[in-house]
Amino acid sequence: MAQFTDSPSAADGRPAPDAAPEAARARVTPSQGIVLLLSLGLVYMMSHFYRTALAVIAPEVGADLALSPGELGFLNGAYFIAFAVAQIPAGVLLDRFGPRRVIAAMMMVTVIGTLLVGLSGSYGPALLGRLMQGAGCSAVLMGSFVVFARWFSQRHFATLGAAVLFIGGTGNLLSASPLAYGSQAFGWRESFLFSGILTFVLVVQLFLIVRDAPPGAKVPRSQGERLGQVLSGLLSVVVNRNVPFLFAMNFVAYASIITVIGLWAGPWLADIYGLDTDARGNVLTLVHIGVLAGYACAAPLDRWLDTRKRIVFATTLVSVASYAVLAFAGHLPLSVAVGLLVLLGMMGSANVILLSHIRALFPVDKVGRGMSVLNVAVMAGVAAMQTLTGWLIGLFPEVDGAIPEAAYRAVFIVCGGALILGLCAYSVVPDARPSQVRD
Repeated sequence: MAQFTDSPSAADGRPAPDAAPEAARARVTPSQGIVLLLSLGLVYMMSHFYRTALAVIAPEVGADLALSPGELGFLNGAYFIAFAVAQIPAGVLLDRFGPRRVIAAMMMVTVIGTLLVGLSGSYGPALLGRLMQGAGCSAVLMGSFVVFARWFSQRHFATLGAAVLFIGGTGNLLSASPLAYGSQAFGWRESFLFSGILTFVLVVQLFLIVRDAPPGAKVPRSQGERLGQVLSGLLSVVVNRNVPFLFAMNFVAYASIITVIGLWAGPWLADIYGLDTDARGNVLTLVHIGVLAGYACAAPLDRWLDTRKRIVFATTLVSVASYAVLAFAGHLPLSVAVGLLVLLGMMGSANVILLSHIRALFPVDKVGRGMSVLNVAVMAGVAAMQTLTGWLIGLFPEVDGAIPEAAYRAVFIVCGGALILGLCAYSVVPDARPSQVRD
């Protein structure tokens, strides 16, 4: 494989070197790095909370708002639809105006949307609120990656990405047992209203703490670009020859995991195993602990093994095998079913390695646009898969008021099959080994 070269745009598909050594190699103290990471991670935590909040309380929300399974699936998927639509504009804004201002402004939209969901009395306002939540959260993770690209070398990108995903993943924990208990004690609406207030507080601290680049670092040339330059930079991302194949993998990798643990796991545990809200929350807490453990394990793997592609392949194949067991092994004991959910969560955490692979394609001044273009696939995939599975489940008549096990098996087949198709596309993309990066 060819060594990485100092191409200004990496349009030929080869991984790009760091194009802003002043930012990437700036002397950053450990305390500065920790504060930066925590500030960004805490805001990203709320993005994860909103993604999976409906998993535990889906039965209560569906009953309160009189939603069909299809409407419930689309309500959850609406977050990801808006997230996907907002990705490319968010990427352009991040490169043009800097992550600090863009993240803060867009997250205020999330705050308003969250309050709207909590106050909604019907499907329409709740749907609008979910759309606002998704659009507002669309810049948080990509904005964090832009900050990392400006402050640190890309050799450490997977570690930093895993760290912010680990912190953000605690939002999944908040959306499990704590949300279940809060919903039981105060109601799901009150819990959503409280989450909106918490989001506002965390956005304020980010705006006060985070800076776009280290002190004394040169401002990236993308800040201040004219419209023509912005569009030219966006085009250089789109024509990268590896983008279509990575787009296909991104479309299914996260979607297949979050569709199960973020939406249907709760109803599945209720309908098939008879678990109440508290018990579902406890199970999903275990699953999300598995997700966090996966992030912790994935952080150094690409540098230790000097590969990204093989890690993605191995973890995805384990996920496919898990879906096969869930779909075809007959009625499983609860302990086995929960163990497979935890395993899926852990394997899904390796998506940070896929993100690191993508990061290696783009120089620092185009990271916002590059990663946002490919993140469109992530959120579009989630929206499509959650909407599709909601429609699919709706094809199965309920039995004694519960969704039959065959419907959930169909969901597991769709998720596993989608991962196989994604791997076929990803197989043509060359590896991006950390040892080949030249800062």
